[in-house]
Amino acid sequence: AKPPNPVNKEARQECYKHRDAYFLCVDSGSSSCSEQRKALEAACLPSWIKHFEQRREYLKEKAARIKMIEEQDRLFQQGTKK
Repeated sequence: AKPPNPVNKEARQECYKHRDAYFLCVDSGSSSCSEQRKALEAACLPSWIKHFEQRREYLKEKAARIKMIEEQDRLFQQGTKK
């Protein structure tokens, strides 16, 4: 199969559409997202898919760190009010 042309706006939009559909499936907890994954791989360059996956993990970890810091701050504020 011919690789997608990322310079083409329509090809990028198609890639993003399949990226969003795949991650929506994964986030839903579905045990089978293979069709969405195949569509993603057909629409996007492998380097883009790798980037999407790494960015997704980074954003999840960042959100978890922010939540932890906010909780620690809340607990600290409670301790200083006594």
